[in-house]
Amino acid sequence: MTVGVRPRARPLATRADDRVAVRRRTIDVLRDVLGPDRPDPSPFGDLFSRETSVAAAILEQVADRKRIAELIALGLIRLSEDRYEPLIRIDRVEDVLVASDLRRRRRAPDYVVGPGPASFLLARHVRPPGRGRVLDLGSGSGIQALLLARHGVDILGLDVNPRALAMARFNAGINGRRIAFEHGDFLAAEPDRTLDGRFETVVANPPFVLAPSARLVYRDRPLPGDQVSRRTIERVARVLAEGGRGYVLCNWIDRGGRWSDPVRAWVDPGFDAVVVLLGTHAPADYAAIWNRDLPPADKPGVIADWIRALAAEGIGRIHVGLVALGRPPVQMGRRRRFEAVDRADRAIDGETIEGFLAG
Repeated sequence: MTVGVRPRARPLATRADDRVAVRRRTIDVLRDVLGPDRPDPSPFGDLFSRETSVAAAILEQVADRKRIAELIALGLIRLSEDRYEPLIRIDRVEDVLVASDLRRRRRAPDYVVGPGPASFLLARHVRPPGRGRVLDLGSGSGIQALLLARHGVDILGLDVNPRALAMARFNAGINGRRIAFEHGDFLAAEPDRTLDGRFETVVANPPFVLAPSARLVYRDRPLPGDQVSRRTIERVARVLAEGGRGYVLCNWIDRGGRWSDPVRAWVDPGFDAVVVLLGTHAPADYAAIWNRDLPPADKPGVIADWIRALAAEGIGRIHVGLVALGRPPVQMGRRRRFEAVDRADRAIDGETIEGFLAG
């Protein structure tokens, strides 16, 4: 039997500027149906993790009407004829639930990306914050902030995408975390000087992809060349407190010389840094990587456009890497530390990076 009450759902995907209020029973419902003790596969796993519809009769065997009605009211699922359909994706990352957009929406300009290889890579290299404040630049769905919130620190997340902010606030609610997510453009021409020197930990996964146009807010560069990466590194350095650590995923253009030379030039001489080379790509390979999700009929033309655009900028090779910054205490005569590591030649992890920055 299908649920008799059909509250008028307002999908989270349509909520732009308003804060998402999450009621306690909603938290309980989601933790109940998606928590770590739930079997996988399950009908709710099919809905939220695998993004497939589920027959109404099957879902109603494992959840009561109140639970299902609450999910409909929040705009997480809808009833279409005799099947429930997901309106949002929810992944479980360790003990954290992370909502994001359905993948079929991934070419929408304001798409909110979920946890993936890039976010996991960044998280693995961050020193666990034992004190102070944390800043998450380009917070997106809030995955970095949610993982760091387990350490009991104050966190501020900034993003320019109102949909991402709504999603991140929702995620903070369903995980019972008090995290401030605010609208902010950390790539603006003028830095926000009220943030200077205030944070012990900063993480940043900026929109660094060298796309021909800034169509996808979460991914495509809004500045020319690799200026997104440069500006992000500079802004992260500004906001770090003494003893603080900053971590940035980024791209940079090969300009001859050593592969790490551009990053070395971007890092303020008063900071220590470790730059980890994760990969180097020719324009054709780079274009193929960032357009692999396109329909087969569209892919060749789009990739060709990317290759032409990169060639017009004189870009021959593109480096992908992680930059870790350390702001040491002010010491007269202290020499700057700068370490460049090619991951293909040497294994490196967060502990290794911290050992170097700690000196």
